[in-house]
Amino acid sequence: MQIINLMEKTEAGAYRILCYLRGAGQAVSIKALAQEVGLSRSTIRKYLALLQESFELSTQGVSLLLKEDLCELRLPADLEWSKLLRGFLTPAIKYQILNYLFRKPSFTIQELAQQLLISEATLHRHLAGLNDILAEFHISIYNGHWQGPEHQIRYLYWLLYRQTWSVVEIRQEVEHLSVQKEVQLVERLCQSELTALNRQSLGLWLAISHQRWSNLRKDGRTLAALLDPYRDNIFFQRLEKACLRYFSRYAVELDEIEAHSLFAFLVSMAILPPHTMSFLLGFGGPVAEQLTQAIQCLREKKLCGFPLPQMVNDVLGKLFHQAYFFQGFLWTFPDEYQLEGAYFQGLVEKEHVDLARSLFSEQFGDGEALTYYRWNFLGLLVYLKRPIRQRLTIGLAMEEGQMMLDLLKAGLDEELGGNPLIDLLPYQSGQAYDGLILSQGYLEQVSCPIYRLSGPLQLIDKERLGDWIQKLQESKKLD
Repeated sequence: MQIINLMEKTEAGAYRILCYLRGAGQAVSIKALAQEVGLSRSTIRKYLALLQESFELSTQGVSLLLKEDLCELRLPADLEWSKLLRGFLTPAIKYQILNYLFRKPSFTIQELAQQLLISEATLHRHLAGLNDILAEFHISIYNGHWQGPEHQIRYLYWLLYRQTWSVVEIRQEVEHLSVQKEVQLVERLCQSELTALNRQSLGLWLAISHQRWSNLRKDGRTLAALLDPYRDNIFFQRLEKACLRYFSRYAVELDEIEAHSLFAFLVSMAILPPHTMSFLLGFGGPVAEQLTQAIQCLREKKLCGFPLPQMVNDVLGKLFHQAYFFQGFLWTFPDEYQLEGAYFQGLVEKEHVDLARSLFSEQFGDGEALTYYRWNFLGLLVYLKRPIRQRLTIGLAMEEGQMMLDLLKAGLDEELGGNPLIDLLPYQSGQAYDGLILSQGYLEQVSCPIYRLSGPLQLIDKERLGDWIQKLQESKKLD
């Protein structure tokens, strides 16, 4: 699903142009723009005029420069895209329907048509179109109610509102619904704090869950079946008990779907810290099996070795869990995740694209979701293929005191060209170093390579030290 599918025709056309100009990053001719977005030049000019007018009226600092046959988009560095995106979605009937059903448990056709100031026939037409779009998520709107798995409904709203609500709006919703204690509950189970970004993502999910509490027609059967292999998982059991104990204080009766949907979200959106995910995966299950097979495949193709980079577990664990528990995805920009687009050009080979399609076959989903999984897998391969730049930590131990140590450091910085991957630090006993530079009288026993100065730093010492440090770097790469 693409966010543009929710927009009305005029806003969708203007947004497509805006996204192309954003990606271009420079002035683009009207002719080239028309060819790329598939619209006539006259239509392009009409949409550009609308964009320019709306930007002039806004306070977001966006500008569109039109000069003869060229147009250029200029965006401020601190722009929140959600604020810009909202302007294209606000008039959209489909978006308004989703917003209405978020705040209300149901609607009647007559009631909602009056609320949106449209005819009942128009509302029926938009509902039919919206249900076509929602099919990717395996949910629909029928007789004024949500139909389908409850965790999928929450997933849709989470994807939608993280893109269309500003950071301030998300924070206000989280504070209004008082979900911070639930975030802290998760942190206690993990025995560590979550990152600020993960706290925000989790807070939004919990706020959406709170909003859905009053719905009495929640369908948790699909998720319950998916969780069968996790019933003996210690982390799942702890989370389920903690949630039931925590939610028992509320007057509203909550069922097990709250703990179930929270677990699915935590493991699918990389919310949990690595040590918690490793603990969870240690109990096995369908995702652990997929992860093992994928790692074996990567090693067979010599794309990763031993020890396994933590990034492999993090990325693949997230993708496999997301594909296992959730259906569908929402793109902010048209053609956002292109496997053979300019983003990966020169970074991956055709065989890598084929591998992505093989590991993430059609059984993992379809449409935008499947492309999203493959795109992220290619991103992981680019990460694994990048040149490994090892950082060296060199200890400096000088009997002559701080002044001589500073002179030595200044001379080495000059010789090494201020290499940012080499740390020159005063020696402290008990600390780990890749190498030590010692003055002649320094006699402490050390286990790492050393270079001992015979006296004050000389020109020949600077040259020899440069070679010595280079050999240390090469040796560390081999390790």
